[in-house]
Amino acid sequence: MSTESDLRATTGRPSWRLTLGRALGAMIIFSVALGVASGIGLGVARTMGWPWPAGSLLQAALCTVITLAGIGWLARRTNSATAWFGFRGSKIIRDLGIGFGVIAAAAVVVIGPAAVLGGIRFQGVDPAPLLTWLGVTVLVATGLEAFPEELAFRGLAYSSLRGRLRPFLAATVATVIFVLAPGLSTTVSALITRALGAGEPPWYAIAPPGQDPVSYLMLLVLWSCCLIQARQVTGSIWVGVGAHLLLLIINRTLLGSATGSGVQLAGPDLILVIPGYVILATVGFALVRGRWS
Repeated sequence: MSTESDLRATTGRPSWRLTLGRALGAMIIFSVALGVASGIGLGVARTMGWPWPAGSLLQAALCTVITLAGIGWLARRTNSATAWFGFRGSKIIRDLGIGFGVIAAAAVVVIGPAAVLGGIRFQGVDPAPLLTWLGVTVLVATGLEAFPEELAFRGLAYSSLRGRLRPFLAATVATVIFVLAPGLSTTVSALITRALGAGEPPWYAIAPPGQDPVSYLMLLVLWSCCLIQARQVTGSIWVGVGAHLLLLIINRTLLGSATGSGVQLAGPDLILVIPGYVILATVGFALVRGRWS
C-alpha cells in the first residue's frame, strides 16, 4: 500500500536546486508539449483542411508523446524513479475507478438537487452525436490534459516539492506552476501557428477565449487542490487521471459543449455548481485517503 511517506522516499533530503529544478522543469516540459501540440496539431489541420476531430486527435497525441519523452528524460537526469512520482504500471484500473467514483459521487450530491429543482434543463438527448462527442472527448481530454498534466504536475513536480516542503507549501507551489503553465503554452503555440501561416493568435492568454480570466484562475486553483488530494489517495497519478477526465466531461457538459446532451443551465448563477462539486470532491478524496492509510 502506498502512503504519503512514499513521496519522501528519496536517497536523502534533496537540495533546493534539485527540488525546484524538477518542479519547474516539469512545468516547462508540459507547457512546451501543449504549445507545440496545439500549434502543430491545429495548425496542420487548418492548413490541410482536415475535418473535425483530426486536428484535436493529432494535438492530443503530440502532447502525450512530448510530455512522456520530456518527463522521462528529466526523471533520468535527476535519478527520479517513476514509481516515486506515481507513474506506476500496477492497479491502474482500480486507481482510475477511485478517481471516477469520488468525482461522480460529488457531482451527484451537488448537481443532482440543482437538476431536480429545475436549475438544469434537459432538452432531449440525441444519442448518436452524444456518443461521438463522448468518445472523442475521452481520447482528446486524456491525451491533451488528464494524463500529461497529472504526470507533470501531480507526478514529478509535486513529488519533488513534497520531498523538501511541508504538504501545504508543496501544494501551494504546485498550484502556482499549474496555473502559470497554460499561459506559457499559448506563447509557444502562437509562435508555431504564426510560423505555419495558420493564423495570428495572441502571444499570451491567461484564459481560453470567451472565459473570464479571474473565474478561470479561481477554478484552476480549486481544481489543483482537488487533484493533489486525489494524488495522495494511493500515491498513484492514475487516481488523478480518472478524476481529471471526469471533471472535464462533466464541466463541458454543464457548459453546453456536449453535442447531443440537451443539457442547459437555467441561469448564469448555476455555474457555481462546478466549484461546488469540485470542493466536495476534494473533501471526498481527503476522507478516502484517511480510510486508505
